[in-house]
Amino acid sequence: MSLGKGKAVEVVDTEQVDNLKEIQETLKKQKKYAIRIPSTETQREPVEVGVCGYVYRIKRDEWVEVPEAVVEVLNNAQFTYYTQKRREDGDGNELIPHTVQRFAYQVRSFPA
Repeated sequence: MSLGKGKAVEVVDTEQVDNLKEIQETLKKQKKYAIRIPSTETQREPVEVGVCGYVYRIKRDEWVEVPEAVVEVLNNAQFTYYTQKRREDGDGNELIPHTVQRFAYQVRSFPA
């Protein structure tokens, strides 16, 4: 597996991040993973994942190295959509929620 040049880390606003060095060191020490987020018919732009004032801009269709915190954010990124269903009593419709992952992605851990 080769890692692409897709990983980019940017500090969004250093004035609002008081403990910037501490956050940097914590993220550097975390276990690293290789992830790949595929493009879809409608979404080809990079995916931005925020962790403690950092934005990881992840190019799609490339394996990139990220800390564990980024994988955790992706695991928790969900959205809910609704479908209508006729009520059993026949009196109108009800909305049925469906929660799904926001991004499909592959993940691999690095050897220790």
